Amino acid sequence: MKSFADALLFSMETQTTIGYGTFYPDTKCGGSIPLVFIQITIGFLLETLLVGFILVKIARPKYRRYTLMFSDTMCICVEDGELCLQIRVGDIRKSHLIDASVYGIYVGEKISEEGFVYPLYQKQMEFEVNGMDDRMFLMWPMVISHKINEDSPLYDMQFEEMLANTFEIIIVLEGTIESTGEICQARTSYSSKDIQWDVVF
Repeated sequence: MKSFADALLFSMETQTTIGYGTFYPDTKCGGSIPLVFIQITIGFLLETLLVGFILVKIARPKYRRYTLMFSDTMCICVEDGELCLQIRVGDIRKSHLIDASVYGIYVGEKISEEGFVYPLYQKQMEFEVNGMDDRMFLMWPMVISHKINEDSPLYDMQFEEMLANTFEIIIVLEGTIESTGEICQARTSYSSKDIQWDVVF
């Protein structure tokens, strides 16, 4: 190599593994061997990152959440002798989420014992699926239940009081996309007007 153009051509041949044979490293020029090794290593890492970025962009995990469906309303009914708040969720894609889980967040007004008013008080609501806690195998539409017991923010409310209150229940469904391993999260919310009493799915 006697010029910059020769060095650039050799670099391109090394990076793209074309190997025209015009230039090649030789033991007589010991400094070229480490340089070739460094370029191959850095080039391999850059190509791997580029392919990874392209795959992530094509996969678009944020659009996966649009295939997770929630019922339009919530139902309050008696199940196994306990009062429960229920919703239905489903996945309309053939490739299902792995290790899917669900939980709820109650957002409403709370007045403490000292008289302090919290207009946007938040409390987590535990949901379970057929006795499997918050984990589910979402191969078909499933009904998830929240037991209205002493730990529930709805425990002290009558039906008329629920309709009069202005609270919101946010449902969060999370899971891993089977094909890419990306985490997907879908959310929906229900107000007090979306609750139906003594109705089952």
